[in-house]
Amino acid sequence: NDGTPDSEQANVVSFVNTETGKYLALEVDEACSISSASTEAEADLNVQDSGFNYSAGLLNFTADCGTPGYETSVKIYQYGLNKDGLTVRKHNPNTNAFFTVLDAELTETKISEQIVTIASLNITDGEDLDIDGEANGVIVDPVGLASSAVGAPNTGLGGGR
Repeated sequence: NDGTPDSEQANVVSFVNTETGKYLALEVDEACSISSASTEAEADLNVQDSGFNYSAGLLNFTADCGTPGYETSVKIYQYGLNKDGLTVRKHNPNTNAFFTVLDAELTETKISEQIVTIASLNITDGEDLDIDGEANGVIVDPVGLASSAVGAPNTGLGGGR
C-alpha cells in the first residue's frame, strides 16, 4: 500500500499464501532483492514444532543483499491474521530446530479495509537468523507467525465452565 506496485520493487514480493488463501507480502531493504518466496505448511516439514501452531504456515524466502555480513530489515505483512497471541518463530531445516525471534516486533494495521499483522525483524547475513549460516550476501529464511499449542492446564479450579 505504498503506491508502487510490488512487481516493480525487487525488494518486495506479494502473493496469495497457500495456507490461508489471503495475501502475504514480504519486504527487505532496498539494497537487497528477493530471489524466491513461498509458504509451506508445518505438516510438510520433516519435524513439527510441538509447542506452537502455524495457521498461516511458514514463509521461506531467499534475499540477495550482495554484501557479505549485510544486515537487512525484514517485514512480513500477513493479511487476515490477528496478531493477538502470535510469536515470530524460525525453523532451521538443517538441525530441525525451532526457536523464537526474541527481538521481533508484531504490529497490526488495516490496509484496504483488511486487518494485517506485520512482523518486523532484522537479519544479518551469516548469523543465527540466516539459516544457510554463511556470510555470502545471501539470506535464507524460513520464518512463521505461531501461536502457542499449549494452553493452561485444566485443574478444575478457578470457576467458570
